[in-house]
Amino acid sequence: MDLTRTIVDALRHSRINGDLDLVFAQSTGDQTDTPSQAELRASTEHMTQGFKTIACTADGRALMRAAIDSDAQVIFPTMVPIRGSHVRKVGYIYDFQHIDLPDLFTAEEAEGRSIVFSELAERSDAMFCTSEFVADGMVQLLDVPRHHILVLPFMAHADAAWFETDIADAQRKYGLPDRYLIICNHFWVHKDHSTALRAFATLVESGEYPDLHLVMTGDTDDFRDTGHFARLQVMMQDLGIADRCHVLGLIPKLDQIALLRGATAMLQPTRYEGSPGGMSTFQATALGVPALLSDIAVNREAQACTIQHFRTGDADDLARLLHATLRDPPHRPLRDQLHHELRQGLSIAGDRIAHFLTQLARS
Repeated sequence: MDLTRTIVDALRHSRINGDLDLVFAQSTGDQTDTPSQAELRASTEHMTQGFKTIACTADGRALMRAAIDSDAQVIFPTMVPIRGSHVRKVGYIYDFQHIDLPDLFTAEEAEGRSIVFSELAERSDAMFCTSEFVADGMVQLLDVPRHHILVLPFMAHADAAWFETDIADAQRKYGLPDRYLIICNHFWVHKDHSTALRAFATLVESGEYPDLHLVMTGDTDDFRDTGHFARLQVMMQDLGIADRCHVLGLIPKLDQIALLRGATAMLQPTRYEGSPGGMSTFQATALGVPALLSDIAVNREAQACTIQHFRTGDADDLARLLHATLRDPPHRPLRDQLHHELRQGLSIAGDRIAHFLTQLARS
């Protein structure tokens, strides 16, 4: 949903989208009344307000039929291989993690992803991804011509409502102090929380920051390694930092955004991503929050005055960077400047997307 919202906002800000009308294909799938599903539906309704929507199931045949019925010229983006040539199709591949981190996948899972990605590339007229890193993979692994790939540039992204979230209220709701670092990642093995925990322990041991805490949001269940979160809990105890670590799990998006805005800095220790720093970095940048990212190739695509990089997996290097950030906090841009940079980035991205799709429709 974060990516879809970013794309839509970018197209709204495009200066060349006069001939581009959006029609949203909405899944008729899960209609449960869980809080997360209710939040997702509300977010979808807000995002699609003012646009035509058409209901369909999430399979290739249904998507093609929906496109034909709505007189669409391009299906963008699709993660489902779609047969037929009635409408242009732009396939979306999020990453090649099964190739780069094969130990995290069974042979069957890796083969299944490879088959789907190959079919997607073969049946699509163009491809879409969120980093040059993934675009390189498309060229090398799937023989997709580079000029057939639309790459979403790294940019700041935030909803206007996010700037109005109540930081103090969110902190009270979750029993948090005023001063904390935050990690907005699911607790999956490749997200490498352990490096951040060791770096935080170094800060605690220094005695310089008695009021500093660490807040972590995200799903605590890693289906690939069901014991991973339990090991992280043991690590927090062994490092003597458990009383200053706050694991909140999955929380409402606006609560997460409020806590992100109130953070001293956001940490992104991940060992693998498909987009620069993950979408939380797009959001932290938009909100003016300092972000400390691991220096994997894809994260180096994230460049902004509020972003710094540390050596991947190196807790000492992250601790060094944190010491510098805490002792001499970087200047946080004023809201007017953030809004200006947000609009500018969205306009650039929107122009790129609109131009690519318009040219594809005319080809």
